[in-house]
Amino acid sequence: MGSDREIAGLVASSLAFGRVAAFQETLGSVFAVLDAAGGPTRAATISNGLRGLDPLRHRWIGGAEVATLVRAAATLVGRHGSLGSVAQGSDLASALGALVDALRSAAGESAPQLDRLVSDPRRGSACKRLAMFARWMVRTDDGVDLGVWNHLRPDQLVIPLDTHVARISRFVGLLTRATTDWKAALEVTAGLATFDEMDPVRFDFALAHLGISGACRGYRHRPTCELCPLDAVCQAPLRIR
Repeated sequence: MGSDREIAGLVASSLAFGRVAAFQETLGSVFAVLDAAGGPTRAATISNGLRGLDPLRHRWIGGAEVATLVRAAATLVGRHGSLGSVAQGSDLASALGALVDALRSAAGESAPQLDRLVSDPRRGSACKRLAMFARWMVRTDDGVDLGVWNHLRPDQLVIPLDTHVARISRFVGLLTRATTDWKAALEVTAGLATFDEMDPVRFDFALAHLGISGACRGYRHRPTCELCPLDAVCQAPLRIR
């Protein structure tokens, strides 16, 4: 069901912070509850379908906040048929901003509970998690991305920018901006577009993995750097003892 994939993707991206193993465990618990109720959309509409989320805790996010997100997303699906129908705009920032506005409206008095789960690129945040959600929805279904939306193109996507991707991007000359914000994400995306203007975000994993895996130490370390495919263009600093 396409709407279930959208809601699952929104929930997964919203919780994708901190240690990978930690949020994978959290997502396993969340989806066990949702699957037991017949999927995210049904879970949000039946009595006690989301009660199993109550004990959830992922760093500073509680189960009530996740339940609010699922309910708001399911409400939008019920009204509009899909989240994609709401995420409309001339560019990714406006499309994601429209989605955030709609989610907050659907949440009603519970809208403040969404503040730590969804951010707004129109306010300048890098919005790494929503940018990643958009990537999953827009790029062709390949076993990672889902290809659910067709009203946005891959060349309209923006790199999901976090500290790992920003650091590597600075080392290889893709980012000069000091602040890791939406403008920085646009700068990195523009740099990647010189290699593939139709699908610049396809390089996301290559950049993110170097930081997340610990393969990049953040400074020049000859035995490590010589194994890195970006070594020839990397300007990582020497280690200062």
